[in-house]
Amino acid sequence: QYEFFSEQTGTFVIEVDVTPVAQGLNLVIGLSDGVPTGFSDMSAAVRLFTDDFFDVRNGGNYSAIEDVGYTASSAHTIRFEVDVPNNTYDVLIDGTQIADNFDFRTGAEASALSYVSVLDGATPGTTGSTVDTMVLLPVTVEEDVVLTVFTADEDEPAAPDAPPLSIHILQA
Repeated sequence: QYEFFSEQTGTFVIEVDVTPVAQGLNLVIGLSDGVPTGFSDMSAAVRLFTDDFFDVRNGGNYSAIEDVGYTASSAHTIRFEVDVPNNTYDVLIDGTQIADNFDFRTGAEASALSYVSVLDGATPGTTGSTVDTMVLLPVTVEEDVVLTVFTADEDEPAAPDAPPLSIHILQA
């Protein structure tokens, strides 16, 4: 559910290409300093929410400056533009800016970021739960990593025909 990348202490960009396997998700993709144990450890976070829209963590709440929806089986690019020294970030979804100078999550301010994570906000086995376990390949700055989603008790990807989630970490 998480992967280490080279510690970033300045400004940097990370892009995540995601193809949701269903509508009505409650899935969070975020950046943290250290191995995350839950949502509260994610300094910068984008949520695919149950209303079929993306929103972004801004201090103590989720919001977006523009409404951008997601669609099952359609690829979307999430671009984090991160300013670690100021604990702020911007987010673009498919080129549309939905967060401008948003604050890191309250209580998760950081002087460095080194993990990207994907967490399912729904309880396994309930409506909206599509991610139980994940496999991440190693990633370093300027390298790609592919995340394949598996459902519990299966050896095959949850959506074998859908492209996997890929993560690109770029230097600013």
